[in-house]
Amino acid sequence: MYCVFLLNRNLFSNHFELVSAMKIGEKIRAIRQLKGLNQENMANMLNMNVLAYGDIERCKTDIKFSRLEQISAALKVTVCDIGAFDAELKTQVQSNVVKTRLEQQHEVVKLQLENQLLKAKLEKAELEVTYWREKSLLP
Repeated sequence: MYCVFLLNRNLFSNHFELVSAMKIGEKIRAIRQLKGLNQENMANMLNMNVLAYGDIERCKTDIKFSRLEQISAALKVTVCDIGAFDAELKTQVQSNVVKTRLEQQHEVVKLQLENQLLKAKLEKAELEVTYWREKSLLP
């Protein structure tokens, strides 16, 4: 699998930088939050101090590629996924999560209504059985 990052050459040095609206630490934080993890969870999975992990998300420390691989494994995404992640995708994912939750709530209400309908039908059938039992006992 190949991973393509857009690189921007810094005119004032010989360094290349990732071209992105979001910094890598911000991307990691956004993915972590979408996965429902907190910084303490991540730090424990990575066997590191919570403050040191927080520094990664706040872009206060450089990340070695090996550490980025560990983070991607802990998040169950690829390094490419982290690099490609952007704010627009985060908004789309959050929107899909909200839609999914609304669909689930709609399904629950639908099932509750169906349950009430079936209970009413059962009650009606029980009344009919009682009626016909009583009627058959009469001379």
